[in-house]
Amino acid sequence: MTSHRAMNRKKRSGKQFLCAGIGLMGMGLVLVGCQTGAGSGGFSLLDTDTERWTIQCREFMGAEHRQDCEAVIGVLKSVPDVRASALSCDHDDVNEVSRLYYGNYALKINPNTNEPEKSVEINQDYMLVKSLQDNYKRRFFAEAIKTPAVGKRVERPEWALTKNSGKYSLQVASFFPEGGYRDVYASAVQYVEQLRKEGCEAYYYHGPSWSLVTVGSFGSEDVITQPNGQQRYSNRVESLQQKEEFKYNYENGQIRSRKLGSQTIQPKSFLIEVPRRPGEDK
Repeated sequence: MTSHRAMNRKKRSGKQFLCAGIGLMGMGLVLVGCQTGAGSGGFSLLDTDTERWTIQCREFMGAEHRQDCEAVIGVLKSVPDVRASALSCDHDDVNEVSRLYYGNYALKINPNTNEPEKSVEINQDYMLVKSLQDNYKRRFFAEAIKTPAVGKRVERPEWALTKNSGKYSLQVASFFPEGGYRDVYASAVQYVEQLRKEGCEAYYYHGPSWSLVTVGSFGSEDVITQPNGQQRYSNRVESLQQKEEFKYNYENGQIRSRKLGSQTIQPKSFLIEVPRRPGEDK
């Protein structure tokens, strides 16, 4: 699943960069800074005409994800033109991944396209981030992307989708940054809490800049292949989908209709595969 905004295209810079390297023990890392100007990356309270964006520099995975992310931040603080105050790590201990972010930017939304307008500020910082190299002259943040920023991570590990014992679960809601709204993690956990108080088996899953909510636990037997080769859900799944609150996949609390030719389609709830780490397959 991706963000509701298309990721900006990666750009290569033809400039020659002046080097100022700092070594990182254990990773053999030297980051090389580019001596070009960069914006402040500041932001204020947002209204419905702006969105808060950031630069996701890199993901760190595995048991040492926290230490690796924080160690790289330590190196970056000594690189010319890198603003220490713009650096942050988001730690996802449930999935053993940390993400390193740079900057916060209030981007104006074009009312005609509903897409962010160009920003010199974020583009300058993006070029700076992409220019940083390791000691082998490889771009350490080659996969950096501009992405909508989200609010503070909120976790209830016992409700995480990875705790679901089944193979599938029914997705009934998704949350993503939009306008001034950015508390996607908190919204998902709060919705799961509400559903659980009502007696539902509900779970959440946090992505890099979005969250989703699912209900139920289903196995391979709940996806049935018919003689004509098409698949359908079992009666158990369809029974759950018949409940009013679980008919659709709500987007930020709303049912958003879409045009398909001459038809208006409302996005129905659907089964998704429960994420597993290697060796944890059910």
